[in-house]
Amino acid sequence: MFISTTVQAKHSAGDLSDVPIGPHQMRKFAASYSAKMINSSVEGERKLMERMGCKTMSVLKRHYINNIPCVSLKMVIPVGTCVPDIHFGH
Repeated sequence: MFISTTVQAKHSAGDLSDVPIGPHQMRKFAASYSAKMINSSVEGERKLMERMGCKTMSVLKRHYINNIPCVSLKMVIPVGTCVPDIHFGH
């Protein structure tokens, strides 16, 4: 269901690129936006590690956290609710 919904959303947005979509990519998405939201806060990093089940940030940074564009939709991620206008300066 997740893959189908994501593919439909991409097509609706006019994005026809063929990229992998699945649990691992969703985990990368969640970690990346969480890292962007906490902006290297020590307390935020602890919360992210706990919620993602990692003992160190280096694992998250090496395998999950990537450079990502800002989003315009409110979303719930491991470190809390992200409101783009507040957290990403839209």
